[in-house]
Amino acid sequence: MRTSLLSQVVALAMAGASLVGCAGKIIVTPVPASVAEGERENLDGVLYALPRTVIKVTVSVERTNSKIGTYADYMDLFFPEVAKSGDYVKEDGKRSYSIGKSAFGTFGEPDLSKLYYVKLTGGWMTDRTASLEYTEQGTVSGIQASADNNAAELFFAAIGALSGIVPRIPVSRNVGTPSFRDAVAACLKSGAPADSKVRAFFAAARAEELTFNYCRLGETRRGQIADAVQAAIDKTDPSLGRALKAYTDIRDLLSKRRELITQTGVNSPLPSLDLMLKQIDVLAAQEMGTYFSGQQTRATWTPIFELRPISIKDSLAELLKIDEAEGVCLLMRLHAQDDPPPGFASDKLCSSASARTLRVKLALDSTPQIFQRVQAAFKDHGDRSFRYLIPAATLVTLESVGPKKSPQDTTVEIKKRAVAVIAVAQFGAEVSLPASSGGRSLNYNLKFFEATGALKSFGLTSKAAMQATNVNSMSTSTNAYLDAKLKQEQAAKAEADTLNKLERQRKILEDEAKIRELCAQLNIIC
Repeated sequence: MRTSLLSQVVALAMAGASLVGCAGKIIVTPVPASVAEGERENLDGVLYALPRTVIKVTVSVERTNSKIGTYADYMDLFFPEVAKSGDYVKEDGKRSYSIGKSAFGTFGEPDLSKLYYVKLTGGWMTDRTASLEYTEQGTVSGIQASADNNAAELFFAAIGALSGIVPRIPVSRNVGTPSFRDAVAACLKSGAPADSKVRAFFAAARAEELTFNYCRLGETRRGQIADAVQAAIDKTDPSLGRALKAYTDIRDLLSKRRELITQTGVNSPLPSLDLMLKQIDVLAAQEMGTYFSGQQTRATWTPIFELRPISIKDSLAELLKIDEAEGVCLLMRLHAQDDPPPGFASDKLCSSASARTLRVKLALDSTPQIFQRVQAAFKDHGDRSFRYLIPAATLVTLESVGPKKSPQDTTVEIKKRAVAVIAVAQFGAEVSLPASSGGRSLNYNLKFFEATGALKSFGLTSKAAMQATNVNSMSTSTNAYLDAKLKQEQAAKAEADTLNKLERQRKILEDEAKIRELCAQLNIIC
């Protein structure tokens, strides 16, 4: 009897353990790419997609319109250093195109090849919890990362005059120096009347330094300047006189600037001094650009190209062709809002020999990466839960490829315009979490980076199948069962004893009744 009772207790304990051990599962299953005609998949769960990384390439295309200075023909006389450098506009109305600063960025969009649904299963004894956050597009995310994340800030400014010219403007400090006197003496040694007129002309304008510049010119050019001086004196051609006036205005502005810097006769606080210097610089640059160096106005177009490579094999993408004289030809489609504005697109299909191609090259970063180790070791089998991605660090290079220098040349010039290392989801590895931790209750709390599907944070809560409360509850139930069983047996035993006594008493009474009956028949006293 005792053995039977023990067997019942063990069976009860095993049944309780089996109920507690029915762990809940959070199963995440791929949505099939296609199903047979007439058949539909039962997607009773919550859908989500892992992201595909889109690489944004922001390019600055600059268009420059040039306007020659009014008196650019006299550059060698008034500004010989600028004339020697060639740093001024020489052709009126010239238009040129160039590539400026560029930047990379990323964002995520749903990858339809990585579309899943979350199915929650488990018995009535199981606690189940899952936590997901989504972007508007349907990809899982946490706090969104910045694409413009490592995106460089672009800054494009229009330039009204050529830079670096003002410091090279000659000033009257050359006057009176030995080199000045020697150069002028050598120049005027011949005593030509034209040379004397030139010297007097410049002296009258208090621009003796121009005589120094004049004397350093070649003989032919000095003759041309002398003729222009004579025409100015005769008032038949006032251009040189007007150029001289523009020159002296610029020179006086710079002289005032030097006075401010040395604080000669000026009593101004530093903020005011800085403001005045900036105003003088602007005026001098404007005067210089208008009358001598010329002006360049720049317009900027900043298209944004979006690359959607599937694998690292898609390692090359051509964006556009640019001809410095003709304009731009697109090789990749853009969003409508990024189409080139008037004046940027080439009418000649960028077919000239000088056209260059702007392209993007992709390559995995050469350093060992986590996703490579995971791909070699991870095996996805059985029921699985949430998927996440380990992105690949990818080297992105923007480069311009020049044409061949000659038809016989086998090489082209390649210039790097921008380089960055960015994380790309689809080049990396996909990993999944287990559908169950084997516990009574399971709770995953995950956050993802929107552009790459990489884990931003991970939380797991799992309760063991057999806990102290379960054991205590089972012990209490078992003890109660044993007590009840014992009482039942004792009661049955007690009941059996009473019946035996009554049976014995009945037999005694029956025997006594028979004895009395026999005594009466025999007429004896018993």
